[in-house]
Amino acid sequence: MSEAVVALFICALGFYWLLDLSNVLHQERHADERADRFEWERLVSYLNSEKARFVIDRVGEHDFIYSELSQKHYELHQKDERLIMSTVEGGGYMPLLYGVTAFSYQIDKNTLILHVKIHQVHYETKIFLKRNLSS
Repeated sequence: MSEAVVALFICALGFYWLLDLSNVLHQERHADERADRFEWERLVSYLNSEKARFVIDRVGEHDFIYSELSQKHYELHQKDERLIMSTVEGGGYMPLLYGVTAFSYQIDKNTLILHVKIHQVHYETKIFLKRNLSS
């Protein structure tokens, strides 16, 4: 009889440990999703910011993101699991997001359309930018 009680106690303890582990993993996953969402919103805010002064600029047949502040053209691309903003003229790049598993963007008139998958969660936005009229 006492062996059955001990076995039942050990089983209950093991079951409790598994539930606790499951809860911790669930909390970590949601914490990662919140952090990813925060980083995504930070990126969108940066691209929209008046401080950076990004506009869309046509060079030849291609539209680029142009910073009136730095007076450089930029393009976005994925390298490894990072979203990178690099200068078209060469010599510089800036990582914008980490954990990126898929990325695409397009420029349509005055709209920068971003599609990003971070840790298998898809984010999408449209950012309206002015056209550079001096080019």
